[in-house]
Amino acid sequence: MKLEEFLNACEERLRRAEGVLNHPSQLQVELAELDQLLRNEWPSAIVEIKDVTLEPQFKEKIIMIFQRIKKLENNTKARVSFVDGIEDFMQQTRNR
Repeated sequence: MKLEEFLNACEERLRRAEGVLNHPSQLQVELAELDQLLRNEWPSAIVEIKDVTLEPQFKEKIIMIFQRIKKLENNTKARVSFVDGIEDFMQQTRNR
């Protein structure tokens, strides 16, 4: 996969994951597909990045993708933390 195709695929996967943040089962599927894309294609992308001088548009795209991944990670951590808090509360209520 060429670098541009890889970056476009990352953006598409991120867009899909961001679109289902409120639907945990769909989000899990989208995150798994993003993870698979990154695991399969990132090594080749790194080689291509090292072999060529990146055009500014690609540098910007890569930075934006990393920022979106970080934001998605923060959003999902916050949601998991919230759910864990509710579960803890429910467990304490049952134990009383």
